[in-house]
Amino acid sequence: MEFKVVKEEKNPFYERKDVLAEVIEAGATPPRKAVVELLAKKYGCAEDCIAIDHLRQDYGSKKITVSARVYSSAQACKAAEPEWKSKRGTKKAGVEAKAEKPAGKKA
Repeated sequence: MEFKVVKEEKNPFYERKDVLAEVIEAGATPPRKAVVELLAKKYGCAEDCIAIDHLRQDYGSKKITVSARVYSSAQACKAAEPEWKSKRGTKKAGVEAKAEKPAGKKA
């Protein structure tokens, strides 16, 4: 996976950097978790300091446009971002429970 930052803007009021990046992936669109890991490695911060706004990919294209925000701390991220955004890209608790449940017999 190839990663390149296209635009970076500092926003001192919210203690963050607004980042526009491009990811080139040969396969399918990468999961949000993989993109968060790339950004955390690039900026040297924890994964909970990053909020991904969107991942956009044109049909048939290998280039994915990423819009994200990199906060200086997890507290700043939690204060500025809505809770539902931090939950995006993670598995729900109910989904895992359904997958582990054995199939019942049909009568």
